[in-house]
This record gives sequence, structure tokens and C-alpha cells, in this order.
Amino acid sequence: MSHSSTWAGLNEGGIEGEHLLAPRYDGDDFDEELDVIALVQAPRERPVPDDDMPRGSLRNVSSWSWRQMFVNMMLRRAQKRGDILGVAESVAMLEKRGLGRRRMVVRYCCMGAFVVLVALALISLVSMIMSLVTLVWANDIQQVIADWGKHGKVGEGLSWWPTSFSRDITPIPCHSHNDYWRRVPLYSALRQGFISVEADVWLFDNELYVGHDTSSLTRNRTLNSLYINPLVDILTKQNPSTEFTDNNTRNGVFDTDPGQSLVLLIDLKTNGQETWPHVIAQLEPLRKRNWLTVFDGTTIVPGPITVVGTGNTPFNLVVANQTYRDAFFDAPLDTMWEDPGTLVSNLMTWDVNGMAEDEKFDGRPFQLPPSRKRSTSDGEATPIAPLSDTYNTTNSYYASASFGDTVGRVWRGHLSDEQLNIIRGQIQGAHRRGLKVRYWDLPSWPIGKRNRVWNILVREGIDILNVDDLRAASGGLWG
Repeated sequence: MSHSSTWAGLNEGGIEGEHLLAPRYDGDDFDEELDVIALVQAPRERPVPDDDMPRGSLRNVSSWSWRQMFVNMMLRRAQKRGDILGVAESVAMLEKRGLGRRRMVVRYCCMGAFVVLVALALISLVSMIMSLVTLVWANDIQQVIADWGKHGKVGEGLSWWPTSFSRDITPIPCHSHNDYWRRVPLYSALRQGFISVEADVWLFDNELYVGHDTSSLTRNRTLNSLYINPLVDILTKQNPSTEFTDNNTRNGVFDTDPGQSLVLLIDLKTNGQETWPHVIAQLEPLRKRNWLTVFDGTTIVPGPITVVGTGNTPFNLVVANQTYRDAFFDAPLDTMWEDPGTLVSNLMTWDVNGMAEDEKFDGRPFQLPPSRKRSTSDGEATPIAPLSDTYNTTNSYYASASFGDTVGRVWRGHLSDEQLNIIRGQIQGAHRRGLKVRYWDLPSWPIGKRNRVWNILVREGIDILNVDDLRAASGGLWG
């Protein structure tokens, strides 16, 4: 369409009362007509598009205030000069510039994205090239380390030794809670350096099955198959019979620390009086090899494996034999609270009956905070802590409690002063008895809250950290 054909109704006397149609630039040609006279008639009003207005009309084009002002100014000048064509061309050029800017922005964005992708590709390529260069031109010591122990290479036959089963594994004071849930029970925990594992056992048909509930039990997952037999195999490797040994070694499962005992925490789920004798009987393969921690009537003799009973384990059966026992009790931590403001020595001497010589602890009963007292029928709060040290190192190993039940809920990863007082008092009471503190039922999510609670418990002096996420605990990123 030519410019001259777009004009109509222009009188010599002016442009008032007439509509002047101006060409609109759409990026290719001036192919649409615009009504510009309305801006002359109402230059101060902000144009508002209506349903009858074609898309892209001048009223739409001049929706921004700075464009409105520019068009109004040009129209006033043109009205004085009678040069309406110049106004139309100016408006069209203005619209062309706006469209050009939009295209330019899109073009720059696309170019920027392309440059970023090219840069990432170049970085990846350089990294691959450097890796290949390292493989091709590796220095002698790197090559020796990579090929050490291989047939025909430096160090052939030297990379193995009898107790290398757990090489490079450092023991850490963590407990594998519900260890049987791991894809590889026992071994997964040992790989991360855990010094304590847990097995829930159920007695059916004179056999001890392992699982969290009866629905998860199978005939082949037993205490023997998952724990006793594998431990015998591991300890056999760690205590080899060679020309250099006297066949009396009692090395533990960790080659880096042979003296570290592994705790096997057995949680009885069925009747304790009936189940416990079967547990004792199934320890025989470890017992006959002298691989269990024992109380010989006067002292504790540490061994590669320390067996501890929890859950429905009956305390009366654990302490029935006063001269020998090779399985110990998981004592109730929530009964051991002592005033954390009182200085207590952890060095205690025990008689053959397992009682402390200064049993009464400076002559006063242990008091619990109000939240840890049990109410009687008449409403009076009565301490539930024992007045004598029933639980000690001759019959117990752990002192455990549910974190949620004894300490309470944790809000935003912070513990109140009262909660810290409970933790400190329970830790003090357990340590005075020579027992190792363990809290179970710890927060597991959110991760930040879990890590915060782990840090607080370790700082306050617990002895074993109850863990579900093995890698998170062994990685140490929470500390």
C-alpha cells in the first residue's frame, strides 16, 4: 500500500472533525491504517483500548506515558504546520523502534544462553582431556599405587594380610538402630565403623527370628544366620592361626583397633522369661571361642563381642548367676537422674555382689525434676529413681531411654533449660554407675533438627549415638 492512498478526508481548512488514517509499520511494510486524529482531539487523555479498536492501533501503541507525550507533541506541531504525513511517519518509526528493541532483547537472551552452553561444553571437554592426560602420562608413584598387589606388578601378593578384613575402617561411637533393616545387615554398619548393632528377635518353634514385627519374619532370617555365624566368620579371620600367633588372640572386628568390642544389642520382642534362655544358648559359638565380654564374679573381662539384652529381657535372669555372666542388661536411664549441679566421681569400686561401696552417695536420695516424677493415688509426686545402685557394670552395659518420652519434643532444634537439665542429670547418674548412655527415638527429620540434637547429645557426654542414617553419622558433616 502506498502512502498517498492512505489519506482521506483532509480539508484545506484543517483536520478538525475528520479522521486521518496513518500507516502502521508491522515489521515488513506499512500495511495497516491507524486513527491518529483522535489524539489531536483529546491529547491529554490517556487512551484506553476498546473492543472495536484493531490490535496494534495508535491508541494501543501509545499506551506508555512517554510515547503518549511524544505523539501529542508531534500532533500539535503538525496541526500548526498542516503536516499530518510527517506525524504518521514519526509514529510508524516509533513503533518500528519499539519492535526492534524487543527483537534485540530476545536475540541477546538467545545468544547469552548459547554462550553459556558452549562454555560448559568446553569445560567438560577440558576436564576429559586432562583426565586422559593423567592416565597416559601418570608419574611412577601414581602407577605403583594404582597397580599395587596385582599380578606381575610392584607389590604382588603384598596387599593382603590375615586381618585385612576391616582395613582402613576407624571405629566410631555409633549404634546401628534396627540394623536388620539394612540391605546388608551387620556388614553395612561395620563398613561405616559402627561399634554397636541391634537385632529384634522373636521366639517361634524354639528358633529366634529377626525382624521388626511378625509380618517381616522369614524362616531363613534368624539370629544365627544374620549375626552369630557372620561374627564367627569375621572373628576367625581377625584371629588367625599362624606361625606368628599363639592361638590365644582375642582381636575384635576392627583391624585398626583390635581392642574395640562390638556390642550386639538383642531386643526381645516375645516373652522374656521364655526367650532369654534361647538367646544364651545361641551365643555358644562365640562363648566356646572365648570371644564374649564376661563378668567372672569379681571383674569384667572385655571381649571382642559384648552382648546386651533389651526390650523384654528379664533382669532377674540376667543376674541369676552371681559368679559368671556373658550377657548384660540395658538399664533404664530414666530412673538414674541426679542433680547435675552435684560433683560426682566416676571412679567407683564394686564388691562381688555388684553394689557400690558408698552406695548411698553422700547420704541423700536422688531427686528427679518434676517432669520425671510419678504421681501416687493421693496426688503426691514420688521419685521413681532407685535409692541403691541396682544397675552397675557387673550386670549392665547400656543405660537407655526414649528421647521423646524422657526429654520431650524439640522445637526448631533447640532444647529448653529444663530439657538440658534432664539430659545432664541422667548422664551423670549413668556414668556414676559406670554405664554407657544411649538415647533412642531421636528426631530424624528435618535433617537440621536431627543434626542439632546429635550435636547437643555428643556435647553433653552421651557414649553412643543411636543412628538410622549410617552415612550421615559416619560422614561427620553434622558435627
